[in-house]
Amino acid sequence: MTARSEAVLAEREQSESASPPAMSTSTDAHAPAGVFSRKHRALTIGILLSVTAIAIEGMAVATIMPSVALDLGGLEFYGWAFSAFMLTSLTGAIAGGQAADRRNPAVPALAGFVFFGAGLIVAGAAPGWPVLLVGRAIQGVGAGALGATAYVVVARGYPEPLRPRLMALLSTAWVAPALVGPAVAGQVAEHATWRWVFVGILPPVAIGAVMLLRGLRDLPTRTPSEGPQRAGLAPPSALSNSPSATPASNARALSDATTNPAADAHSVVSAAAASNAGALSGSLSDAPGDAHSVISAAAASNAGTLSASLGDADDSDSVTSGASAGSHARALSDSLSDRAVDTDSVAAATAAASNARTVSDSRSDRAADTDSVAAATAAASDPRAVSDSLSDRAEDARRVITALRLTAGVALVLFAAGLDLPLALPPGLVGLLLAAPALRSLLPQGTFVGGTGLPASIALRGLLAFGFFGAEAVIPLGLSTQRGLSPSEVGLALTAAALGWVAASWLQDRAEAQARGALTARALRVAGGLLMMALGTAAAAFAILNSTVPAPLVIVAWTVTGFGMGLCYPATTLTALGLAPSGEEGFASASLQVAETVGIATGTGAVGALVAMTVRIQQPMSDGLTWAFLITVAAILLALVPALRLAPHLSLAPRTH
Repeated sequence: MTARSEAVLAEREQSESASPPAMSTSTDAHAPAGVFSRKHRALTIGILLSVTAIAIEGMAVATIMPSVALDLGGLEFYGWAFSAFMLTSLTGAIAGGQAADRRNPAVPALAGFVFFGAGLIVAGAAPGWPVLLVGRAIQGVGAGALGATAYVVVARGYPEPLRPRLMALLSTAWVAPALVGPAVAGQVAEHATWRWVFVGILPPVAIGAVMLLRGLRDLPTRTPSEGPQRAGLAPPSALSNSPSATPASNARALSDATTNPAADAHSVVSAAAASNAGALSGSLSDAPGDAHSVISAAAASNAGTLSASLGDADDSDSVTSGASAGSHARALSDSLSDRAVDTDSVAAATAAASNARTVSDSRSDRAADTDSVAAATAAASDPRAVSDSLSDRAEDARRVITALRLTAGVALVLFAAGLDLPLALPPGLVGLLLAAPALRSLLPQGTFVGGTGLPASIALRGLLAFGFFGAEAVIPLGLSTQRGLSPSEVGLALTAAALGWVAASWLQDRAEAQARGALTARALRVAGGLLMMALGTAAAAFAILNSTVPAPLVIVAWTVTGFGMGLCYPATTLTALGLAPSGEEGFASASLQVAETVGIATGTGAVGALVAMTVRIQQPMSDGLTWAFLITVAAILLALVPALRLAPHLSLAPRTH
């Protein structure tokens, strides 16, 4: 753990011991009616419908996937149905978040709806695995963009007192599909066809799109009161404590939505997008904002002021603005004498001098075109802002490229996992060369070498995602192929696990309040939760693979696993945000999201590859399921190592500086 993290932790523990945390009551007094007031109603309904549609689709996939495999003729690409979604959602979230940050979020929101809806149609009409995987990948892009856009909308569309209430509603939007989605999807697949599960989500998606885009019409490109430092909002990893039964969301820990309400909104979008952690850290500690947007805003503002000054010479503010424009021009003209000035600065200075004359002429001629004044003022801006804008755009491009490298690398590794050994080496090595550097650049130092504190929480999140969601991907397959359960009965197991997750999250919250966030108690609770997960997963596997064991015991065992996950999952968010230095919460939440995305993609892809390999070599499917459960249980047990390093004094390993 870094020295800065230790200092932050000591300060917070001292503050907590002096006075227990108390929740503000003013927010609760005003929020319930506000989010559904006439001003916010369309925006609120649109966000809730969008999140609900994504949640329903995500919860349904694991339930119906055995039916899909049976209909499409094989298990060769079973794991890819989950991995394709998660990998493309990473890129979609980054691109969507950056687009939402630079302009009105309606643009990436519309793109997200189009991609998500198109993916549903393609998947629902898929004649075979390749087309289905294309549909899932398209859905991932759309879901990622919508998830990132949602965080920007909450930050810009709602005042601070209303945001906690909206976070609570978003939590409900995830919990409800988690409880009823698997059962409903199972009924549809059993009595109609699995294709209707995809197509049936289109109506709420369409309604959500209309409502959200309607509410976004009047949303400002940037919150006026924010300037470069944007409004606060809980990081996405804290917005996501929902027990999703499939890897379909950018948010899991919704019950932790108010743990860090002061996080930077731009970092929230970048974190939800799983963008470059280093860039996020920089944007948090020194967020200059979008230079191009700043110039444009300044131009529009100064144009209006100068226009007013032309019509009213008594307006001192207008005169000041006009003088300011002239001073910018003179300053730029003076820069010509500086031998160190570059060609761009010279050009900008020349343009500024010309534009200053335009402003002077317009003062003598009140009929001057306001647009010309605006253009003159914009050109008179500091040319360094133009350079900053280009730098920002280059950084945005670098983030997208990093996400694409990570996506391509993980995809190649998963592809290699399904090949025989000689053929697997080339794509596997290339995948590692692409993914490893990209992943290291997105995660804190010490994540892969046993660091304590913040790095441990990131490593724990990745192993949790690998173990839980990897096992969850094959449990429906095992129940349907080994025990003969119907899709509706399979859905009951996933619903039971969701209930266990919700119950444990509630208990975890109460335990945190009583312990006042003590890391030692939290680490021990997580260790206990991991043991429950390992025991529950092993028991579920034993019940699936042994026909003499009553099938309902699988539901009981998987509920235990869900309960353990509910104890562990929120702790990773609380620890990461609690140990993040002030202003770097976005870096921590981005790292959590990246670790989770990669963990889910690799976990589901690995178990799918094992099952497909056993079928390909004509071995019993039970052998593949056995190996799949073994690696998920191993990942859960391995997570005990970073779990005990959440509290540094519980570990004998040297600290990471």
